[in-house]
Amino acid sequence: MAGRKEGKYTRNITRVCGRIRRAYYSTTRHQTMSMMSSIATLANLDSLSYQELQAECRQANLSTSGNTGKLKQRLRGFLISHNNKREAEGGDVNPRPAKRNQKSPSDDLICPITHDLPFDPVTAEDGRVYERSAILEHFKSNPTGLKSPVINEPMGRRLFPAVQTKNLIETLIENHAIQGDLAEAWTKKQDERKHFEALTKKANDGDTKAMFKVGMMYFMGKKGVTTDRELAYNWLKKAADKGNIKGLAWVGSILVHGHGVGKNSTLGVAFSAMAAEGGSDLACCDLGIWFADGHHGLPVDTSQAKRFLQKGTSGTCSYVHAGGRRKERALSKLQELCGNEALP
Repeated sequence: MAGRKEGKYTRNITRVCGRIRRAYYSTTRHQTMSMMSSIATLANLDSLSYQELQAECRQANLSTSGNTGKLKQRLRGFLISHNNKREAEGGDVNPRPAKRNQKSPSDDLICPITHDLPFDPVTAEDGRVYERSAILEHFKSNPTGLKSPVINEPMGRRLFPAVQTKNLIETLIENHAIQGDLAEAWTKKQDERKHFEALTKKANDGDTKAMFKVGMMYFMGKKGVTTDRELAYNWLKKAADKGNIKGLAWVGSILVHGHGVGKNSTLGVAFSAMAAEGGSDLACCDLGIWFADGHHGLPVDTSQAKRFLQKGTSGTCSYVHAGGRRKERALSKLQELCGNEALP
């Protein structure tokens, strides 16, 4: 039964890919036609919906970002420019009527959750293709009674890599069959993935700075990397074990708060102390706050709190990597401890 279901999903995505290929080759055969062959006219511009306006912008290789007013303004400028050019050439200023039902090659490829081209596409049990991280988030937010985000019918949680879809998207973008914001966003993800892979290779080769950066990318979930606190800790710990000061500071903070690993305040404070000694403003801010409040196994010690807070907020540390909120909290705590005393 499972084999038949998986076969059904494979056939579904194969049919979708076939439709997209036919649309692409049809587009290629008509590349010599005027760009305006399916663009709205000035007369009917105001009657188009937001989705139709976006489709017209994509057809004209214009940006699809912004509200309805901005899309209309963008198209209106394009149409006026086209009309002026045609008039100067002595041709018909009115483009051919818009083909309202004409589909873009990207229509069957867009993730119904993110409304972008999926960079890591998967086929779900409802037969639709999604961005993996988006459908996993949907699963997470619906622990029971899971339903398809498209057809609102019960669905299972199995996902199948949609390799054909990814290859097709890449081919369409490379051949300019998909352009504009969708293509730019997908290409940006591709560049970020290449950068991350290169960085990971350097980390595996022993580069401690690369280890720290990879760990932070996993911790923050930025630049196309899915958040994984356990992997983040492992990479940061590798950097810390090789003496990376920023790695020491973050390992200390993670252990103290238990982000993705078992909470261990004693060990966390020890790592933070080593990082502060090495010149990390983040570790100094953390230790100052912990001494001030008597948290994580440390006694209330105003003198030590002031010392670490002053060092962490002074901007004189060798490694300045504490975030704005952390710095603000540390400065506020220092002001609270100093009272009417002048801050150093």
